[in-house]
Amino acid sequence: MKQKLHPYRSVPALLWMGFIFYLSSQDGNASGHLSGGLSDVLYSILQWLRIPLSEETFHFILRKGAHFTAYLLLGLLFAFWLEAKNFKDYVLCLFYSFLYALSDELHQRFVPGRSRELRDVLIDSSGAFTGLLFLSIVQRIRSFYSEMHQEKKKKAAAMR
Repeated sequence: MKQKLHPYRSVPALLWMGFIFYLSSQDGNASGHLSGGLSDVLYSILQWLRIPLSEETFHFILRKGAHFTAYLLLGLLFAFWLEAKNFKDYVLCLFYSFLYALSDELHQRFVPGRSRELRDVLIDSSGAFTGLLFLSIVQRIRSFYSEMHQEKKKKAAAMR
C-alpha cells in the first residue's frame, strides 16, 4: 500500500457496502420477492433447455452465487481503495471483506425473516478471495509483460 491513500478511492467500496447493507436490511419476504422474480425467469430458461435441476436447488445456487459475486466485487473494491500490490495488501483486503461479511450476517440476525449463517460468511469470503486471487494473477501477468517490454527497449537502445 502507498503511504498516502486518496479519499476518493474509498467511494466505490463504501457505496457497494451500503448497497449490501440495504439488501440485508430487507425482511425475509422482500428479499425472497426480489430474488424470486429473477429466479423464476432463469429457472424457466433451464427448464426450456431441459437441464434437470429442482427449483429449490436452483434458487439456493442463485442466492449463494449472489453472495459470492457481491463479495468478489467487494474484495476488488477494497483492493482499489487500498491500492493493493502485494501479498500483505491482499490479505488485508480479504480480512476487511471477511469482517464486513461477518457484520452483515450479524446485522441480518436483527432483520425479521432473515437469519445469520456461518456458511454465508464462508461463501462471501470465498468470493472476496477469488476476486483478489484473480486480481493478483492479472497484476503479475501485466508486470511480467511490462518487464519484458522494458527489456526489449533496453536492448534496442543498446544496439543503436
